[in-house]
Amino acid sequence: MQLTSYAQQKISTWSGGTTTELFIYPEEAEYSERNFDFRISTATVEVEESNFTQLPGYKRILMILQGELFIEHKNQHNKILQQYQCDEFHGEWETKAKGKVVDFNLMMKVGWNGSLSIDTLSADANKSYLYNESKFIGLYLLEGSLIANDQLLNQKDFLLFENKTVGDKINITSNENCKFVLVKVSEIDA
Repeated sequence: MQLTSYAQQKISTWSGGTTTELFIYPEEAEYSERNFDFRISTATVEVEESNFTQLPGYKRILMILQGELFIEHKNQHNKILQQYQCDEFHGEWETKAKGKVVDFNLMMKVGWNGSLSIDTLSADANKSYLYNESKFIGLYLLEGSLIANDQLLNQKDFLLFENKTVGDKINITSNENCKFVLVKVSEIDA
């Protein structure tokens, strides 16, 4: 289990805004070196039109947290993404976007698979997640506060669990109404 509190998150600038790295695996990997298996981040898009960095050998899942984005993958597909909607695409695709947003990103090297979804809990509710096929499960808290396996999460904190034992589960208790991004990542069997 690894907590990346909001205060610890690494923020950098890109040509259209900022990006905040929540987790990179393996931990010694560097995004700029393209030597990671997967990377989880958020980003702000502060310009009306932007071009995505091409990442050959990676696939991406993008979820909109705030705003609306028109995303265009040349010779592939176009899509309008509203709050909490996702688009999955290959990193080598030529991708352009229109719209100022805050987004959530999962980038995975070929050989890895993942998903992003939104979940909510009302005050004083409990929920459990079984690892099943997922090697990693992450929680990014958008609203409220909660306790996951005895670890307190506040707004914009990110907590990642690594499955080491078959049958492990994550137990969550909400302190107040809360909303979070649920991230699941698995290595595909060769």
